[in-house]
Amino acid sequence: NNSEIRFQKTPEGDKNTRYTLPAFVNSGDSINNDILIESLYDKYKIQAIVQYNPLYRYPMFIKAGFSNSYCPNTDHFFDNMIALPNHDELTKEEVRYITESLNFEMSELRKRKLEFNI
Repeated sequence: NNSEIRFQKTPEGDKNTRYTLPAFVNSGDSINNDILIESLYDKYKIQAIVQYNPLYRYPMFIKAGFSNSYCPNTDHFFDNMIALPNHDELTKEEVRYITESLNFEMSELRKRKLEFNI
């Protein structure tokens, strides 16, 4: 149970496609998501990704004049999200491994940042 990580809730009666699990990582400036994603793969072989890029950040939409769109909630979510592996065949042990690895690595990155003041 990590208060820095929030997952989207699926409303009762709705279904989730379950191919990926987007998570909002609310760590302030203490953890860089790019480093977290790299560490999860390098140390634990968990392939997290950044997904759901806001449309106005794509070159086609920038060229069409949408680069000045003001969507602070979208920007905040995208700049602080990771998508974790998720599918129906994950075992409870694999889910536990993913969540424990994520929590442990966030703790390690926070310690490293404090230690090196980066």
